[in-house]
Amino acid sequence: MITQLVDILATFDKISLDEMKNIRLMNRTDTKFITSICELPHFLQEAKELYYTQEIDQCTIMPYNTIYYDTANNEMYLAHHNGRKKRKKVRIRSYTHSGICFLEIKNKSNKGKTQKERIELQQEQTLYNTDAAHFLAEKTTYTTQQLIPQIENNFKRITLVNKNKTERLTIDFNISFYNHVTLQHKELPSLVIIELKREGHAFSPLSEMRRHIRIPQTSISKYCIGSVLTNPSLKHNCFKEKIRAINRLDYQ
Repeated sequence: MITQLVDILATFDKISLDEMKNIRLMNRTDTKFITSICELPHFLQEAKELYYTQEIDQCTIMPYNTIYYDTANNEMYLAHHNGRKKRKKVRIRSYTHSGICFLEIKNKSNKGKTQKERIELQQEQTLYNTDAAHFLAEKTTYTTQQLIPQIENNFKRITLVNKNKTERLTIDFNISFYNHVTLQHKELPSLVIIELKREGHAFSPLSEMRRHIRIPQTSISKYCIGSVLTNPSLKHNCFKEKIRAINRLDYQ
């Protein structure tokens, strides 16, 4: 499958990492969709006239590693599960191809806006280094003593940018989780998560593409899904339908 995807992406017009710096969309509206890995080649064929693909060192598919931090009683997870509009996530994300690593604070407002703030770390650094601790204290009400690593997440990502350079589509697949508390692993080889990131609700070419390809819109959090799938003791009633939808992808 990877070879097939690389071959399709080779037919796209390319956009460099430097050009992407003007399309950061740190204060944005996020809309998420899920589909099966079997549908991804068709999706990319539909997208190639409408989007650029990001290319770094002649690579268009990038590996990512993320560690999500939470309190011992999963306070941030439960805020999401219980439907709190204002919530946050704390994570360290490593862009493993480039060796770049960030501590990121994601804040969701009660109006559905996502704001991401981050600082760069050295790859050997953790949440408990001085710079990270100061940033955490400045941007949240948490201290490093309150947070522990909960979920580690690995995936591959394709990044597309529309031809007007007003939005990004991230396409995540080969998704896997490791729970640092329960020590359980879970892989989701059929799941593809497509995320539309744009300022406000401007028109997206994705709207037209969805008429031809079945990619249902859904609110989905990799942190929350990974938590449920690797820690059955967590409260998860509100996520049952999402888990069923993910399981159905195995049969498409």
